[in-house]
Amino acid sequence: MEKTNSWVCRDCFNYRVNFRTDQLQIDWWWTNEDFIYLTFDEPVSFVTAAYPVKDAVLYSTGADGQQTYKLTFESHFNPGDKRIDFNIQFREDNLTSVVSAATICPFCHPVPSFVVNVAPQALVAQVDNWCDIEIIVDKKYHINHQQFTNKMNRVKKYLTWTDNILVDATYDCAKPYNTDKFLSDSYTQWQIENNSEIEALRLDDSVAATCQLIDLMEDGVRALAESYVCLDEMPRGKQIRFGGKIDKISNSKGPQCVWVTTCNSAGTLTISAHIDHFYAAVPSTIKTKLLGDLVKEDGWAEGDEDDELKKTVALSFSQVEVNGASVIRGVYTFGPSESATAAAKPDVNNVGLELATPLSYTVTCDYASSIAVKISEVGIDANPTFGGTSTTGSLDIGATLTGADDSSKKWTIGDTVTLTVADNTADSLTVSVAIESCTAYSDVDYLENAVPISKGTCYEDQINTQIVARDNIIVSALSFDAFKYSSGGNAAYVKCQLRACILYPEGYRDIACSTAVSSNDKQARDAGDLTCEQL
Repeated sequence: MEKTNSWVCRDCFNYRVNFRTDQLQIDWWWTNEDFIYLTFDEPVSFVTAAYPVKDAVLYSTGADGQQTYKLTFESHFNPGDKRIDFNIQFREDNLTSVVSAATICPFCHPVPSFVVNVAPQALVAQVDNWCDIEIIVDKKYHINHQQFTNKMNRVKKYLTWTDNILVDATYDCAKPYNTDKFLSDSYTQWQIENNSEIEALRLDDSVAATCQLIDLMEDGVRALAESYVCLDEMPRGKQIRFGGKIDKISNSKGPQCVWVTTCNSAGTLTISAHIDHFYAAVPSTIKTKLLGDLVKEDGWAEGDEDDELKKTVALSFSQVEVNGASVIRGVYTFGPSESATAAAKPDVNNVGLELATPLSYTVTCDYASSIAVKISEVGIDANPTFGGTSTTGSLDIGATLTGADDSSKKWTIGDTVTLTVADNTADSLTVSVAIESCTAYSDVDYLENAVPISKGTCYEDQINTQIVARDNIIVSALSFDAFKYSSGGNAAYVKCQLRACILYPEGYRDIACSTAVSSNDKQARDAGDLTCEQL
């Protein structure tokens, strides 16, 4: 391809496209029904093209401003000499745009991640490509490769049951597989977001990459089916089972793919991992020794499956902002310690060897700093039993209500009700929890007859709310007089908003979190609706 000036207009430029189909080894399938995609690194607009190009339309726009144009050809064009040669002209303000990719389709190899061909025959070719995925021999056992291939081929059989299963807008489909997403751009978007990663994972020979690749294959097949599968000609029995077949693709992953981490509400992390997550290329001769040393030296316990280990660990915490929200972030890096790797890294004649390569992984748990606590259905009869329960965010931080004697758990008219922060997190997580606001409602949906109890260091004095415990503006306990609604039944529903701020070893609270607590308190004071304590 060669770029030259164009005399059509001052801001126009010309590309001459000239190639032989036999040189590209595509002469055996090229027809005038195929396309060429030209991708520019900056926005341009199509002006004109010479024979045999019929038209050029904007096909897609990439996240960085790239534009891809789809070129179609005249119906009577037949490159008998196996040569395609034409000029095409575009307009641009600064004449700096260049073609960053030129692709011949429908078989689009290689294809830029932002170009997606959704013609039915190209969709079938994509499924074929996924079915025939190349996985190096020593990884095939780890992922149950034959099982994966069988499941992909079974799904492909469903997708190609007739020529009218994978369809486009030209087919009048009465029964789409997914009514909401049918003929939408959801599959195109999936391709744009994942094509590059798929190609990178294919080049990565690690077990983890192969496991991740299989998950992407399943996601891709599902996205493709949701956008383009029509069930009109698929037998009823197969219609029922089709979605289940897609869901089972990633079930063919082997035990080496199973790495499970659970971020517990106490602020701890539970890990379940296979020996292949601790070492790369584990020889069978020392596998038992490596497992035993991880148990003996590093405190792991035997897992539920063969060659699996599990452990619950403390996290290292900090407070960070994620997408505009404050979160408490716990981090833990796991892998074999030096004392556990003796069998993997022996010394022979004072020469260090490596029989298995130690691996390590860092796991992150993000917990919401702002936590909504709902205390439901507080009985208010003559001698009720407090039957409320509190539900928290991801951390086990809630609030408890107690009655006049501080233990009866009764909310009886005439009682003083105390609300106290309940911090049930692990010792490794030290937080300062502030009651930012509490409100009572008369309905289970927390919508009707709102009665404010407190906000920051401000309170509703008509129900005699008192700040029982606070550290500057960090309120951790308050009390108020028990009450009932004049109408609406003998129950109340209390909702509190809490905020947990990390207390660092040096003794100070996280600054950003403290600022949020201070801002909440200022809002209450500025509103002037409640009585506020003197600070």
